[in-house]
Amino acid sequence: MIKHLLLFLCFFVCLSANAQFDLQSINHLLEKVKPETHPKNVEFREVEIRVDSIHGFDYVNEGWEETPQVRLFYQYDSDGLVTVEDGYLNDGTGNYYHAQESIFTNNDGLLDTLIINSYDTSTDMWTQFALIDNTYDDDDILVLQDLELDIGIGFLVYVRQFFYYDMESVLDSLVQEVSLDGFNYEYNATITYEYDEEGNQTFATTAQATQTGDIAPAARDSFVYNQYNYLIESHNFAYEDSLWIPAEKTVFDIDDFGFPVEDVTSIWEPAVEGFLKDEKLVYFFEYTTSVNETELLDCMLVNPTQGEVQLQCPTLAEYQNITLEIFDLQGRKVISENLLGQSQINLPTSLYGGTYILLVRSKDNILVSEKLVIQK
Repeated sequence: MIKHLLLFLCFFVCLSANAQFDLQSINHLLEKVKPETHPKNVEFREVEIRVDSIHGFDYVNEGWEETPQVRLFYQYDSDGLVTVEDGYLNDGTGNYYHAQESIFTNNDGLLDTLIINSYDTSTDMWTQFALIDNTYDDDDILVLQDLELDIGIGFLVYVRQFFYYDMESVLDSLVQEVSLDGFNYEYNATITYEYDEEGNQTFATTAQATQTGDIAPAARDSFVYNQYNYLIESHNFAYEDSLWIPAEKTVFDIDDFGFPVEDVTSIWEPAVEGFLKDEKLVYFFEYTTSVNETELLDCMLVNPTQGEVQLQCPTLAEYQNITLEIFDLQGRKVISENLLGQSQINLPTSLYGGTYILLVRSKDNILVSEKLVIQK
């Protein structure tokens, strides 16, 4: 089951007398609002791939259930940022009811607040489960996150998270404090992050306060990427008896754009000393563009290609001040060249294998918008 739909139970179980919390449970909620996961404004915003819906299946009796247990649907604003996530749960008969609503408020391209409402079938009422408020510095970098969590037993839990960055504004660590009254906060945990030479996050290690007041290792996440720097696997470990013990892993099946089409999460089972499949998420994407397709030039580009790439546009020679731009799927501009009006463009051969977005502009007007797939 998708975990952030079931966080109510996690918080109820994890709450203890001296306000110590299970950081992993909290982080399941925060996964969708961390700086690196919330939808970003990227330079090729005119061409956008975004999630339309996610369907979650349980693994039962050595097979995947045919009917999703969870369905998530997304709405976006004019900037392509998520505004609403609607969650529907299977009632066990194949019918779905609206179980959760997440409302994202964006300000100047940044996530300002997130409100998560959950539906209580016993009372037939909607209640606010979580309120998350973000604070940014003058450079629009997230520095503080305040959370108000309703654990359903008559009082709220308050969480405050401080984000720290290195000199290049890369997230270095996160310090978490908790409170039962919203005023008196106690230290709860620290997460430190590690990266590879390509800037991919490789480890997130959690140290948490214990009931005796000490700080001890608690959990660790590791991430595996392919040659194109796309995430293909993640592993979660718990710290027990001075050892990192496997807890769960997720394997991502990605498409040509590097987005997960399907990911499978498995849980570590000590009895068999291996992982057992638990849930599968299937992603459905939509391809959107703010450009009127009737205004784009009729061009020919062979995809995929392994050698020299040519873009052929017979009417392109009629335009002046042409710029060729190529972006990777993280929104980074990897090629920018000024061209004379010409009907055939030889693309640079320096591109690595992978999927790119190709744009040709004349001043502020987009003339060509194409997906480019390089195989090497």
